[in-house]
Amino acid sequence: EQLGGAWFARDEDHIRELNSIRRRCVEHLARLRSAILLARNTDDQLRALNSFLENIHAAEKLRDLAKEYAAAGDRRSAQETEQLWDILVNAMEQMDRLLGQTAREPESFFRLFELLLSQYDVGTIPSSLDQVTAGAVADLRRRQASYVFVLGAEEGEFPPYASGSSVLTESERETLHAMGISLSGSFARQMDQELAGIYAAVSAATKRLEFSTGGGQGAYLFQRLCALLGQPGDQAGTCDPIGNTLEAASFFSARGDEAAARSLGILADYQRISRGAGYAFGLIRPETVRGLYGEKLRLSASQIDKIAKCRFAYFMEYGLRVKERQAAEVDPRQFGTFVHYVLEHTARDVESLGGFAKIELEKALEIAQEHMDAYVKENFRELEDRSFRESYLQTRNYEEIRAVVKELWEELRCSDFRPKGFEVGFGPGSDMPAVELKGTHMEAELGGYVDRVDTCTVRGQNYVRVVDYKTGKKNFDYCDILNGIGLQMLLYLFALEAGGADLFGKDLKAAGVLYFPARMPLVTASGRVSQDKAEKELRRELVRKGIVLKDTDVVRAMEDNDPFVYLPCRINAKGEFTQGAADPAQWEELKDYVYATVGRLIDRVSSGNIEPDPYSRGPGDDACRFCAYGDACHLDVCGGKREFQVVKEPEFWEQIGGKNNG
Repeated sequence: EQLGGAWFARDEDHIRELNSIRRRCVEHLARLRSAILLARNTDDQLRALNSFLENIHAAEKLRDLAKEYAAAGDRRSAQETEQLWDILVNAMEQMDRLLGQTAREPESFFRLFELLLSQYDVGTIPSSLDQVTAGAVADLRRRQASYVFVLGAEEGEFPPYASGSSVLTESERETLHAMGISLSGSFARQMDQELAGIYAAVSAATKRLEFSTGGGQGAYLFQRLCALLGQPGDQAGTCDPIGNTLEAASFFSARGDEAAARSLGILADYQRISRGAGYAFGLIRPETVRGLYGEKLRLSASQIDKIAKCRFAYFMEYGLRVKERQAAEVDPRQFGTFVHYVLEHTARDVESLGGFAKIELEKALEIAQEHMDAYVKENFRELEDRSFRESYLQTRNYEEIRAVVKELWEELRCSDFRPKGFEVGFGPGSDMPAVELKGTHMEAELGGYVDRVDTCTVRGQNYVRVVDYKTGKKNFDYCDILNGIGLQMLLYLFALEAGGADLFGKDLKAAGVLYFPARMPLVTASGRVSQDKAEKELRRELVRKGIVLKDTDVVRAMEDNDPFVYLPCRINAKGEFTQGAADPAQWEELKDYVYATVGRLIDRVSSGNIEPDPYSRGPGDDACRFCAYGDACHLDVCGGKREFQVVKEPEFWEQIGGKNNG
């Protein structure tokens, strides 16, 4: 009995200690939970998390843990632990700068914060000088080393290809950077850092530098280093010394240092390169034009835009067929293909069941989910064992597509226009013949696809409109139309009006062109905003872009809401159209202008003139920004950019009347 009592007393002490620890833990977690639930935005959520970490003395405990590792001789673990607090604080500061004023559910907040933390790396600095160290190129911090061994100097790894799995696209990063928002480096900046790290690594060797390609194809940088050092390369044999003289001649030519070139005995190469630097592009002969493009131009939507943006870029891409080297990776543009697939097949299935007016939202979303699952299973099998980050991105994509399908369902429920064609093709073997186009000296034909064709009968007349799904920020821009960019949807509409009787009904009349936003835009605001205001801003972003026929009955057949929720046009109290619509006479004028403009673009190609003439609409918006042919273009000797000015709707109609014959 005495032993039992002694044992029970000790047990009570342990229970009291455990309960005390449990109460302290629960109290801290309960305060964190309450603060997170009361948070108005991400900034408040981060402040709540920071208070929790301070209350549990996380920084002090991590420092103590690092000291314990160091005392036990585990220097690597000590160094890694010492970095954790700084990484945690940096992650919270980064998230606050970018998303501080946005509101999100607690679950979404913690998922996003976990995703952010997963992108940080923990590295260690060698604790001894006399040892072999191994690691990524970016982790090398020594300025000198007797021997440096570079492993894996293969194409695609030295430097590595860019990853296509970033949450933000390069254009989004550029936009945020221009707004003064600090982000991790863009691909170009990351590549600069990678190349700087490679330079630091290979220049650190004082006695010997060795490379291994692992049996794969040697990287371009590896080949260049071999050539510069005059050493044998991977499957390259002995370096041809002429490569070095050409490099030197180019260097001295750029500096205009003829004396140095003469002293090195490379004057002939220097003079040849100097003459080449002054060459002009000039004209290509008519027979060469026909040899490059054929007797008739075969145009796509992107080709028409490319001609309008810069004739040299068109010549390089579609004449010489020079292709930019691409990384073998999943491209962000595949999301657009994914969305198009789901919207097309969902709309097709809903129409087969009686149309959007007869199908409930839950059924439409169920159909969309089936097509999403089928597409992912067929095209992304490699993501079955996906990481947390990839799972997050896929979940986000699913949620966005469901929101887009809901938007489509809501619009078509209040419309008498019904989808009658999906992925309608133009060209040989397609639903419609190619669109025939004519220039002064050359003919062309336009091929491609329309995402959706809707029809409706109003007052006994058949009307047709074309709808294009856009996952980007494509707009119906009057400045672009005036200068020959973004004409393809209008051309397809006019072709359907003229020759779509067999598919969509007799005597078709053009009712409009609409760009459907196949994405959910992000609405930002300074400080906390009400739900009503947020929804109002979102609705403004979701208004379709485009132009419709100035006919009240036709427009009301497109949408019966008053005022309009989806259409780009507006009608005042007097029943007059104030924007986004064109009367029949203006449609005819627009048709003439579009065909005349395409004719002038064809003449740009057939003339043989390939001098660069890029367009510009101000800083950050010009044809040169993402051009793959800048190195061949020599923009410094370019004749100058064509400045496109903003054009308002009334100005547009005033201008096109006098330009059809220009």
